[in-house]
Amino acid sequence: MEPIIKKDKKQTGREGMTIWELIVLSVIRLTLNTNYDRLLWIANSDKYVRQPLGYEFDKMSK
Repeated sequence: MEPIIKKDKKQTGREGMTIWELIVLSVIRLTLNTNYDRLLWIANSDKYVRQPLGYEFDKMSK
């Protein structure tokens, strides 16, 4: 999906974020109608959000 989206476009945006992460976080933000502070908290602490993003919780966080 990423090559299709990036085709013929100048490289812009945040370094280190994949298109997949951008889509997941965008859907969460729009679905919850929330602000970026809450989105940051959700992305950093909610294990059900971190799993599709590809980040694993350490064993102490369970």
